[in-house]
Amino acid sequence: MKDSKKQELYQIGEKVIHKKYGKGRITGVGKGRISVRFDSGKEAVLQIDICEKMGLLSIVDSEINADQKDSSVREGKENYEPRVMQSNVLADKIIDELRSYYGTEDKAEEVNLFLNILQNKVNVRELMGVSDQYDTLEKIFDDSNTLKEICEYIGNNLHIEALLKKILFCTDKEKFEKIVHEKRGFYSVLESLNIISNKTSLNKKIEDYDPQSVLVHIARTYQMRNVNAHMCVKWTYQEVFNNLDSILITCIFAVEKNREKLIRYLEHNKTDDMLSCIEEYNDVYLWDIKGQNSKCVMCDEKLEYSEKILLQYMIQNQIHSIQMTGKYCKKCGKVYVLKSDLLNELEKEEITSKDQEKKLRVKNKYVYGSTLLYDENSSI
Repeated sequence: MKDSKKQELYQIGEKVIHKKYGKGRITGVGKGRISVRFDSGKEAVLQIDICEKMGLLSIVDSEINADQKDSSVREGKENYEPRVMQSNVLADKIIDELRSYYGTEDKAEEVNLFLNILQNKVNVRELMGVSDQYDTLEKIFDDSNTLKEICEYIGNNLHIEALLKKILFCTDKEKFEKIVHEKRGFYSVLESLNIISNKTSLNKKIEDYDPQSVLVHIARTYQMRNVNAHMCVKWTYQEVFNNLDSILITCIFAVEKNREKLIRYLEHNKTDDMLSCIEEYNDVYLWDIKGQNSKCVMCDEKLEYSEKILLQYMIQNQIHSIQMTGKYCKKCGKVYVLKSDLLNELEKEEITSKDQEKKLRVKNKYVYGSTLLYDENSSI
């Protein structure tokens, strides 16, 4: 099938399933690539021919009829907005909402850090679904929703304790696990985040706290930890956003107190994610120790040495290539490189740079490796 025909199968709004990332929906199509937002919260740009060749991606069978499908695709095209733009919109709305508290103090960095932590996927049972809280906040700040709908989102979908537990997990995994193991309450989470001391009282009447202190917001957040839709259904807009402001101020305060640890966590996680993608999409085995394997793990054939192992990856919609030394299997083509060497090469390429594109020109046709499409920015 020609590339143009293949691309016709993948339309904006179409549901797909990926071997590694699970189900998702196509949010952009162009130049043989698709942008997908997965149900897990992950965003990726994938090259169609590579994914099909490796059997990684397929369209999810739909029970809706053709007319409905065409309608949903049209709707998806009309409403499509890159996730990065959506993220900026939500961050701006939160910053604007909290402006009356912070005044001219710029909290954009803390708000964006909070949203990045919220979207970060973790394989911990106690935190499953916490990334959905990002979508809940988007719905709460959606101007088209009624007051009743906003109250329902807060009461049914906004899990206050989970927001702070997620920050604690990314800050100090040991403290998080201790709290879970010992079945400690929300107070211990706040204390472990260093935003209260063990002598802080959070059960007083809200009017008894200094209205200018962050403690009034922490106390309100603590007292709302078990709020449900039935309790907040009669709230006015003022009450809704007073309570919501306290929750967000508490989260931002926790982020401020643990800023450096959270940044290190995201950077480390980003590196692990990229290595995982390079390993999968280039069909590469990453050695922890040089020469770890003498035979191929796939077909048990003897490995051959090469100075021309080509790996490709994508950052900010630009394909980067690096050439490394390693070994390869003549029979199945699988390649083997040292993880530490790969990290060094990625660092040389300045992988976080947005304005630098480095392309490797390989003249020798005997180059081993395939292509990777991995992107931290999903807009096409």
